[in-house]
Amino acid sequence: MKWIGDRISIVEGKETTTIVIYPEKSTWKSILLYAWFSMFTTIGVLIMTRFFEDYAREVKLVLVVFMAFWSYFFVRVGRAVLWQSKGKELIKFNDQAFIYKKSIFGYGKALEYFYENIRKIRRYEPQPNSFEDYFQNVYFFVGGERLIFEYKGKEIRFARKLDEKDTKLLFQFITKTIESKLRKK
Repeated sequence: MKWIGDRISIVEGKETTTIVIYPEKSTWKSILLYAWFSMFTTIGVLIMTRFFEDYAREVKLVLVVFMAFWSYFFVRVGRAVLWQSKGKELIKFNDQAFIYKKSIFGYGKALEYFYENIRKIRRYEPQPNSFEDYFQNVYFFVGGERLIFEYKGKEIRFARKLDEKDTKLLFQFITKTIESKLRKK
């Protein structure tokens, strides 16, 4: 096994090559995220229990609207908490295809992309100091994919929140691997 940067491991075998991209690890950011999520959960549960008390119709409507927004952000931030604690991206190259899986606790759907249909592999970097750059790099957001390719008219994104150096090294490794697999066919 070899490492590219701090978060990308590569295992090259005779038949397959496997790349694992781990999420960014920051102890103090994780502590703040977990604390915020637990407080947010507590507030939502407390307000949910108040819904069953005898209130005017308008108050119940406000509680329903609040719970709709709360539920949306609970799911979004809950996914980020799970991703930061037990998530990883898995990429496997075999003779036939590029296989990609977003894995949390080992669960996730592995998607297979055949080499012949992969087009225009490129790096993606948002404009520095833009809103998009800031939002994709915040700790509580699951996203910020840095590599993109086209597959049968769809854009496939992967390699979450990698810095520029790691993105460049991974891009070179992936393009070289795909080109060598295509030459063997």
